[in-house]
Amino acid sequence: MTLVVNGYNNDPRELVDIPEVRAMLRQREATWPHWAYFFNQVDDSIKLLLSCVAGASSWAEGRSRWTPIWSPPRWRVASAA
Repeated sequence: MTLVVNGYNNDPRELVDIPEVRAMLRQREATWPHWAYFFNQVDDSIKLLLSCVAGASSWAEGRSRWTPIWSPPRWRVASAA
């Protein structure tokens, strides 16, 4: 399966920099978190999904800047009673 986002072909921004695309991919990831398993591994589908969900934005010349949008949960260790 290949991830394709239509409607932004004339937009000069990278897909990861478009808030509507990021919001849509975050919503899809929250609804079905296992869909990346089915992605084709010879294109950028997985990279696009993870960049949008993780909070990346692109810079010129292929460099990226990461801005975390979530914090990992704090795990509590239950003591044995």
